[in-house]
Order: sequence, then structure tokens, then C-alpha cells
Amino acid sequence: MNLIKTSIFFICIVMASCNSSKSSINDEQGNTEEITDKTDMEATSKSDAEMAEEGYQKGIILAGKGKDACEYVIDIKGGYVEQKVDPTNLDDIYKKDQALVWVKFRGLRMMNRCPEARPVEITEIQKRAK
Repeated sequence: MNLIKTSIFFICIVMASCNSSKSSINDEQGNTEEITDKTDMEATSKSDAEMAEEGYQKGIILAGKGKDACEYVIDIKGGYVEQKVDPTNLDDIYKKDQALVWVKFRGLRMMNRCPEARPVEITEIQKRAK
């Protein structure tokens, strides 16, 4: 009996400590809208040095031209090596030719989808002002 009371006590504590991390707001018509991270949609105000310190690299999104070209590639500038990468999970809001971005990515172990760039998975991306 003592074990059951103790178990119920711990279950209640665990359930009470669980909180949802999603936020929502209600507009004038009573519709609920989920709040998203606005850093993905607005250019960051951090300096180049701060972004580089956080592990971001400067990039320019380029639309593919030609039959064998990737749909979009990111031309990485600065860092150790200048390179072109093929993002496999690029959001639609970033699919604009010549868009300036800060990006973090990891390489993928898969065949190249196009000859000009290696495939990567974007882990973080933000618009860049200049």
C-alpha cells in the first residue's frame, strides 16, 4: 500500500512539471495562431564576428540554371574553404536567387544530386542583411 502511494505521488509530480513549449495567440476574430521563431524570417542584427563565433557561415542562395543543375545551392563564402552545397531541406521562404544568409549545416553521406555541389542538411539558417 505504501508503494502505491509513493508511486502515485511521483507520477503527480512528473505530470505537474510537464509544460508545453508551444505558444499561441488569439486574434480579433478568436482564431488561434501558433507563434513561430521570427529570427528565421528577419535579418539578424548581430555582427559578422558574433555570427562566425556562433558557428554560422556566410552564404548566398543561388537558383540552379541548366538541365543538370541543382534547384538551389548555397555558395559558402569565408571560413576555411569556399564551397557550394546542395541543401536537401531548404525552406520555401529562403528559395530566392541571390538571397544572403547565415547558415549552419552538416554533410550527408549520400550521392550528389547535382555535379556542382555536395548534399548537406541545414541545421540552422537566418537571413543576412549584407
